[in-house]
Amino acid sequence: MQQQLGHTFIGRLAALGVSVAVLWALFFVVGPRVVAQLPALQHYGEVQDIYGIRSGQLYYTDVEMSQQAEINSRSTWRFTPTGPTGAAKAGRDGGHGAGSPVGKPVAAGPASGASGGVGVTGAAN
Repeated sequence: MQQQLGHTFIGRLAALGVSVAVLWALFFVVGPRVVAQLPALQHYGEVQDIYGIRSGQLYYTDVEMSQQAEINSRSTWRFTPTGPTGAAKAGRDGGHGAGSPVGKPVAAGPASGASGGVGVTGAAN
């Protein structure tokens, strides 16, 4: 039993070591090579250097630009426009509000456009 626990512990410790080594290689060997091959990522890195932004700070509110973006995003969802309320609501209730053409019927005129008739626009032809 004691020997089996020792093997399990050593196996888990070895798996942890391999995992750390793989992550280190991804971040410090593979990552920089990928960035060197993609112009978009190079530009992103240059912009970060120009403005002195650390990548980790973008996910927190340590940068003023990031704070403003968060405030704007929250305000967009909190104060989303819902559309017109006053006159359009009266038009739906059957009152046909004076300021809103929504829900008003359009007068149909003769298709041939005979003189003296009322056309689709409501004006005399």
